[in-house]
Amino acid sequence: MVGVQKMSDKIDQVEIINYQGHKKSIMNLHPGVNILKGPNHAGKSAAIRPINWVIRNRPTSDGFISDFADPSEDTRCSISFIDEDWVSRFKNPKKGSNAYSTSKSDEPLDSVKTNVPQEVKDILKMGEENIQSQRERYFFLESTAGSVARKWNSIVGLEIIDETRKKINTIITDCNSELKITKRKIKETEGDLEQYAYVTECEELAAEADRLDKSSVELRDRILRIGDIGNAVSLDRSIIRDNDRWIGLQPIVDEVILLESHKQKAIDERDPLRAILHGIIVEREAIQTCYKWTALSSDVADIAEVSTKASESRSKAVTVRGVYRGIGKERLGVQDAAESLIQLRTRESELLEGVELERAKIKAEEKSKAEFCQECGADKEHWDLGRI
Repeated sequence: MVGVQKMSDKIDQVEIINYQGHKKSIMNLHPGVNILKGPNHAGKSAAIRPINWVIRNRPTSDGFISDFADPSEDTRCSISFIDEDWVSRFKNPKKGSNAYSTSKSDEPLDSVKTNVPQEVKDILKMGEENIQSQRERYFFLESTAGSVARKWNSIVGLEIIDETRKKINTIITDCNSELKITKRKIKETEGDLEQYAYVTECEELAAEADRLDKSSVELRDRILRIGDIGNAVSLDRSIIRDNDRWIGLQPIVDEVILLESHKQKAIDERDPLRAILHGIIVEREAIQTCYKWTALSSDVADIAEVSTKASESRSKAVTVRGVYRGIGKERLGVQDAAESLIQLRTRESELLEGVELERAKIKAEEKSKAEFCQECGADKEHWDLGRI
């Protein structure tokens, strides 16, 4: 029989898979004391060891993995609490997995040696003092007073209180030191302030100087605006003077406009007269031209007769020119024929020279043949003697 001390106040369910003799076992706990009852080797202790494995992360070896576990299955122990949080410890050497998973973490939490992740501790809120199995020494009864005191200090958080008190004392000491240093600096600063008491008066003077500077800027702006107004007034006066001058010249301008209108009227009246005068001049020139042609009528008849003769002479000259052109063409033909004749005569001379040369060669050959006997080849002299 194994006792579970006060864990059922928190633990709601324990699920064990492939751990020693448990293929898949689920224990639903109830408030108060829960008792596991059974014969030897029924798996009572093997039901507590997985819980200890989750809380203490021990043992680190693989000896608790069931022999009947499939290599693809994890060895796992999951603890669910009444506040719906849960922690699961799983291991599979074949897949290389060895970690925790919790209801508050999306990713697995690696298990390093015997260290339990802080996220798991925050959910479990239990340690090795919450588990006692068979053959272990009775809780606190056989421990020394110092060990019991340390355990109780750890359980109730006295170590945390002592550590916190030490940190607070350190902070207080540091603050006192900084306070002393700050007070000393304040005294030094007050002494420096006494040396610079005139700074307040300088600040007042600086403020007054700023005020005067702003006033001077405003006055300068006003002066500039007044100057602009004066320039505008001067310009307006100049325009007024120019207008007055033009107003004084208005009678003269009116008289000039009147004279210009009279001038334009005279020009308009003069143009018709000028056209009539031009027509008279043209008619006069035409009459004078008629007089000239009348005086030259006899001369014109002679000129007409001479022109007729000149036309006849011109036609005869054209005919003669055509004859001359024909003669020129004939002359060119005769010249071409003469040149051809000269070329033929030259060719004839060359041929005659060739004939003479051929005759001379033939005569020379006949002469040489006559000097030798045609049968025996003896020369003429020996041939004649033999014949004699």
